[in-house]
Amino acid sequence: MIKPPALIALTLILAACGASQTTAPTTAPGSSNAQVIAGTVTALSADHQALTVAGQPLHLGLAPQSLTASPNGATVRVNGDDANALALSIGQHVTVRARDDTAREIEIEKQLRGTVSSLDLKAGNLVVNGQTVTVTPTTRIELSRKESSVPHLTHTLADLQVGAFIEVTGEQDASGAVLASSIEVRGASERHEQGQDDQAELHGAIRALDATARTFSTAGATVDYHLATVRGAPVNGLRAEVKGTYDASTGVLLASRLRVEDAGGHDDAGPAPVAGAAIQLEARVTSLDLAARTLVAGPYTVDFARAAVSGTPAIRSEVRVRGQVDASDLHLVHATDLRVHDED
Repeated sequence: MIKPPALIALTLILAACGASQTTAPTTAPGSSNAQVIAGTVTALSADHQALTVAGQPLHLGLAPQSLTASPNGATVRVNGDDANALALSIGQHVTVRARDDTAREIEIEKQLRGTVSSLDLKAGNLVVNGQTVTVTPTTRIELSRKESSVPHLTHTLADLQVGAFIEVTGEQDASGAVLASSIEVRGASERHEQGQDDQAELHGAIRALDATARTFSTAGATVDYHLATVRGAPVNGLRAEVKGTYDASTGVLLASRLRVEDAGGHDDAGPAPVAGAAIQLEARVTSLDLAARTLVAGPYTVDFARAAVSGTPAIRSEVRVRGQVDASDLHLVHATDLRVHDED
């Protein structure tokens, strides 16, 4: 999915059919509660049958001794592509569609996938697909199971090697570098076991678009999309998710798939909210208009004109919002309560 993997913790309680009241709808006795939860995986069972996302424990509902979905179990995707439960790891950003405490759909959001072309231990960074990845003391680095005898053991940048295929969770800073919260090394056998392919992926803003040649620059790479399946209209300044084959010698990523978000920063991937649904959102502020009393947090525009506000929202402050999804714009939230959690 294209939405930036900023710190998001979202619980979306789907409204009952026809519900239009501003309070959360009630659930009839014996009926199931459907919800969407987005945030960081903070716990994962050894058998990959259960995980905790944004503080909420969930079961995957998988068949016994299986990592594939049972009729009522979870399907797993990575950036929109089919995978399985082995692709899950602590520290990832995920979006989960659940019923009660059982996950039905899990979307794992990766900022970057590809081969490490260089490492700089002194500067604390590495380069993948032409994009700089910054590693901090809080970055969780997980080696492949072949390289680490202890599952989920955290390593350091010095444990990585040029040529390793990695998957990066994080967010881009103003320079375009990715500040990594999680780095996972994935060997070829693991990618196959998880139902994933070997293609490179990156996210970034479109620059220097040449619609005739079907090329543009983003995130340190030149993207050639003349053979790609394209969703959305490429426009300079919009963010794009690109998948394909990266050539480190030329810095060109030959795209097989290109997804472009709209001007509001949204795409059509992942579990969708429902008009009029009650919503709880925890995310960092990326855009703010104090005069209009609106802000952008995660994939949502939040109207807090009628909300009870605690603290002063600011860019990159973390806010917790309760409210309701707009009846016609599913990415607009009318807040009833907004609290500023922290500022940095």
